[in-house]
Amino acid sequence: MGETALKEAVVEESPGEAKPGRRLRLPWPRKERAATVAMEKGDDTVEEAEPSPLAYRTFSPKLAPAATAIGGALAILGGLGAWVRATQVETEGLPAEQVAVQMGYNDAEGLAIAVFGGLAVLTALLWIRKRPLFKVVPAFVVKLVPLLLSLAIVGLSAWQLPLVDQAAQELARQAIEDANFTNFHAGLGWGAWCLVVSAVVLFLGCAVGTLRELDLRRAKKRGAEG
Repeated sequence: MGETALKEAVVEESPGEAKPGRRLRLPWPRKERAATVAMEKGDDTVEEAEPSPLAYRTFSPKLAPAATAIGGALAILGGLGAWVRATQVETEGLPAEQVAVQMGYNDAEGLAIAVFGGLAVLTALLWIRKRPLFKVVPAFVVKLVPLLLSLAIVGLSAWQLPLVDQAAQELARQAIEDANFTNFHAGLGWGAWCLVVSAVVLFLGCAVGTLRELDLRRAKKRGAEG
């Protein structure tokens, strides 16, 4: 009787009859599928779906429009500000005084840069929103317009800066002919330096925005193939 009870206990505790454990379900594939569905619907919030720790993360959706807005604001200052500034010291011991200045708003190109900069700021604010202000305008157009404005500002700045440098050299040549000073300096004004920084920031914004769109389209293509 004792042996029979022992055998029954062994049979009850045998691993073959043990209840199977619960399966662990990882949440990442479900969240990745949600991100794919969001991209197919045209929603630009793929990063809101929490990816796998090993998954590739593209640029933040606010990085490119923020750079465009900052670059556009600098373009307004650069287009209207001082492009060339000349100072001279007539006698030793006296402070330098400004003798010539060329403002950007006196040139049509400067006004064009300022206008494009203002439009870039406005379109960047629309771009940074989750949805366009006007639903009749596609989201792709809202992203494309500030990029085109940024490229226009970069092109105009690259065209004007060498001309600004030539104007500064011309002022220095005229000052050498007069020779009625102790020290003379002609160079880029604060407006021209704003144009330089604006062009760099806007170019980076274009690069980031383009790379992000390529990443989103590549991810959408992989989701469609899967």
